[in-house]
Amino acid sequence: VGQFKVDETTIGIFSIDVSGHGVSSALITARLSSYLSSNPGQNIALVETEDGFKARDPAQTSALLNDIFLSELDTEHYFTMALAIIDLKTGNARCVQAGHPHPLVKRANGDIQLLGEGGIPIGLIPNAEFKSFDIQLAAGDRLLMYSDGITECENMGGQFLEEDGLVRILRVNSETSGPEFLTDLMWELQFFRGDRDQADDISALVLDFKGD
Repeated sequence: VGQFKVDETTIGIFSIDVSGHGVSSALITARLSSYLSSNPGQNIALVETEDGFKARDPAQTSALLNDIFLSELDTEHYFTMALAIIDLKTGNARCVQAGHPHPLVKRANGDIQLLGEGGIPIGLIPNAEFKSFDIQLAAGDRLLMYSDGITECENMGGQFLEEDGLVRILRVNSETSGPEFLTDLMWELQFFRGDRDQADDISALVLDFKGD
């Protein structure tokens, strides 16, 4: 997971998850992160203009990453991604979901929404098409991106946490924010799985939108 600056009022946030485990997956993850670097000159989600940088549409960024992954990386891996370009002044967010778990928005009134229609992972097929969508954040809303290691967390009875369990965690821990919420999330996962080992990597990113 990570973030990058687009301009004075706009940021990008992302969550990626490479297939498989071990050193090769970790190396690919590191390389992918460099494509979404905080250095704007190296970040392929940004386009340089006369006035600085602007963000590509997230679907275009996904397609570009798909082309790079298939043409430059000799690997059987693929990866999933959620990427959002967020205007921190207006709360408008342009997003893409490429096979990644559905981002969640918890509204200030307590309503929780699953975002996106799924999409396909990046690096599976040439010329894959991706679709962006818009969401509107308001003061007090929370946006969560996460890897499937969270929803596929398994308890001693062999049950997965799934999205319903994650929604419950969001509701129970609605009063904490930022790093404190992520700490609570980790404790909730540990309590859920009990003595069972965590089978997959876990990553998550939370954005608490405070309004203009």
